[in-house]
Amino acid sequence: MIFRNAFQIMINNFGKVFKLLLYYLAVFLFLGAIYLAVLAPNISSFFNGLWESEVMDRLKDLGGAIIGVFLSNEGAEGKVIEGLAALGAAFAAYTDANSVSIGLVIAGTFLVILAFGFLKGIGEFVVGDMINTKMSSYAEINFIPALVRNIGPAAKFFVLYVPISTLLDLVTIAVCYFVFFFVLSFLPGFVALFFTITTVFCVQALKLAFTSDLMPCMIEGKMKIKDSLKYIFARRKYKFGRSYACYLVYVYAVVIVNVMTGLATLGSGLLLTLPLSMIWLLSIRFVNYYTSTGRKYFITYDTIVLNDDLGETEKFFENNEMYDKTKTR
Repeated sequence: MIFRNAFQIMINNFGKVFKLLLYYLAVFLFLGAIYLAVLAPNISSFFNGLWESEVMDRLKDLGGAIIGVFLSNEGAEGKVIEGLAALGAAFAAYTDANSVSIGLVIAGTFLVILAFGFLKGIGEFVVGDMINTKMSSYAEINFIPALVRNIGPAAKFFVLYVPISTLLDLVTIAVCYFVFFFVLSFLPGFVALFFTITTVFCVQALKLAFTSDLMPCMIEGKMKIKDSLKYIFARRKYKFGRSYACYLVYVYAVVIVNVMTGLATLGSGLLLTLPLSMIWLLSIRFVNYYTSTGRKYFITYDTIVLNDDLGETEKFFENNEMYDKTKTR
């Protein structure tokens, strides 16, 4: 029921895909402009110097040696090995001479990525508030006022969520590393890869299920950070297995849809499917929270979910003089 209701809510909030996409693009262009304005001289200097350095001479020598291998020239294989060594030494010398510029570019890139993740998270928190408002009262709120109102709570959510998410991602990497080499020790490589990919999906679903209620606790539950943490560990009257199964299906579905769309449209379709995937995830989070806390919520303009376990709903306008008017629209 959670999966089905969340899908209906996602469809009912489809228009927010374009708002979220425009927000992503605005953040990307804003940070991209700052990045180029600050670091463009260092990047340009690095590549201009690289083009005129000994690295390019060694690269040309290596290219000639590789061509010699295809032409079966005598001693060509040895020249390729020598060329690789010479190229590596020349590149190391060049990077050492330009270590300050490279360090600035790396640090600037890291800061921009961190800023993009922060601003991206704020936008998703805002859309979560918009979805929650529609679920609780079937009212629409505009993106900009919601953004201004939620900057503070969204920043707190980011400070809480990112360390937890990063820790679980590191656990995923460690578990997958162990699974791959353990299975590879007695089974073929493709079998080890199969188990590794399956482990990635299962652990990511576990991460989503574990952190699912953090955002709804802060938005709908009006909880502070420490209370939100207490709630996700306590999880009273909460069926974790059902939530986990829902997120596992979500992970597989999202990967399949985005990969197929990316291949079929040469990547352009991802402009729609990626923000849509996030809205679907936000819908699942709030449906899961409303269900675990026994709250009623709208899934359409006249349908309220009463009991998600039994699939009970009621018509909001039933026995109301406005019902006949609304159902003819």
